[in-house]
Amino acid sequence: MIRDPYQDVWVRFHSLSESKRYAEDESEYTVVLERYNTVLDELFAGADVYVITPLWTTEAEFLATSEERDRMRPRRDR
Repeated sequence: MIRDPYQDVWVRFHSLSESKRYAEDESEYTVVLERYNTVLDELFAGADVYVITPLWTTEAEFLATSEERDRMRPRRDR
């Protein structure tokens, strides 16, 4: 929902080697945290930062909260 309306500023960083998506042990979690902190330090030093975190839910829960989801959906015309 965010990538399309903000495609001019959208970026994705691969956190682990070989585009691996999820850390499986403490050493990989350490690598991910170090890489995230490096990127954030370089991109946002001295600036306001907005952090977006995923919310995992079932389809039924997602549909039940559609009014709130729509209210919070980013819009370019705001």
